[in-house]
Amino acid sequence: MTRRWFRRRNFLIHPAYQLTSALTVIVYILAYSMLLGFLIFFPLEWEFSAAVDFREQLEIAQQVLRLHARVWPSILIIALLVGVHAVLGAHRTAGPLFRLQEMLRGYARGQFGLRMRLRRSDRFRELESSVNELGASLEERWTRLEGRREGVAKAAEALRRHLQGRAAADPQTDRLLAQVRDELEALRREGEARPAA
Repeated sequence: MTRRWFRRRNFLIHPAYQLTSALTVIVYILAYSMLLGFLIFFPLEWEFSAAVDFREQLEIAQQVLRLHARVWPSILIIALLVGVHAVLGAHRTAGPLFRLQEMLRGYARGQFGLRMRLRRSDRFRELESSVNELGASLEERWTRLEGRREGVAKAAEALRRHLQGRAAADPQTDRLLAQVRDELEALRREGEARPAA
């Protein structure tokens, strides 16, 4: 089996987070590079100022120019590469958080059969089992609640039939039975409104 390296269709799962991470890393790289440049070039500037001979100054100046030509483009390339790496690395964090958000939205809509699956390289792998346990628990509780609702509906119907057979029906009893029937109907409608997972 060959592994496909670039299977992702969308590298920016959460653009604000990923691009902010990349920009932060690039700013740090450039700031540290400025410090590095100071540490490299300041001693040469000092030597240049201390040099008395024109030939010595010319040699130091040429050395400074060669270093400028090598150091700054290299630092810029490294900063850009690290920025790209930060975007891709943040993808492994943003992806699971995006999936977690989608799972919680699904659970809020009553889709308790949803399960979270993360890639091997994703961060927060421990969330996968916790979220899946939550989904299974919600699904099981919903199923139990549905069973109990059906049981109460049958008991209420049996009670209604039992009381209907009596000669003198009490108006209070009829009103209470109607109220129980209405509540059970509301529960049934709520259960039917829940989308199937």
